[in-house]
Amino acid sequence: MLWGYSLQVMDWFGLRLMFVGAFLGAVALLVSLASAYVLYRVADDSQKALVSTTASLAKESERQRTLTEEAKRDAASATQRAAEANEKAEAERLARMKIEERLAPRRLTSEQLTALTTLFTRYQGRTIRVASYSLDVDAALFGAQILKAAQDANLLVQDRRMSEGPLGAMFLGVSVTGTDDNLVNDTIVALQSFGIVSSNESPAPAGGIHQGGQAVPLPLKIFVGVKPLPQ
Repeated sequence: MLWGYSLQVMDWFGLRLMFVGAFLGAVALLVSLASAYVLYRVADDSQKALVSTTASLAKESERQRTLTEEAKRDAASATQRAAEANEKAEAERLARMKIEERLAPRRLTSEQLTALTTLFTRYQGRTIRVASYSLDVDAALFGAQILKAAQDANLLVQDRRMSEGPLGAMFLGVSVTGTDDNLVNDTIVALQSFGIVSSNESPAPAGGIHQGGQAVPLPLKIFVGVKPLPQ
């Protein structure tokens, strides 16, 4: 007897429990195998997805790198085109400035006019003559500025602008001569500092009609010739 039951009953019951335990063990084993298989498939699919994602990222990274390189090349090309455009614009500006310089009339700025007046003030009472060719308006207007500076400095002026006939060889630049060497030299230096082509060379006698008295010696004689073209 065991626990109030006969041994035959307990033996039968023990065998049944063993069979049940074996069955449950088998079920547990099958469940474990199924779980392992499921986990394997999940891991495999995850690995495949990871490989696919990694490949996609690598492909996208390569595409971005290609786009970056293209953008760099485009930027370099744009920079080069901009530099070429700036260089062309600068060349055109310089060419335009040269043309404007050729066509621009000779004029003294207010500062230059003041400087010339100050220079002439040191020679008050001297006589200055300003002459030019008859058809040269630019020379006449430039000569008017010189005369104004002389008048403001209390010099005696003789206005012979547009008095020489422009026939034959014409004088280029400004001729500065006279009997007062200091006044002549100072005037030449001042005009040259203003960018005006000037020298102590006397102009050739005009071949056309001109007023008399041009050869009369004076402290300062300025002949405004034709504006020379810049080199």
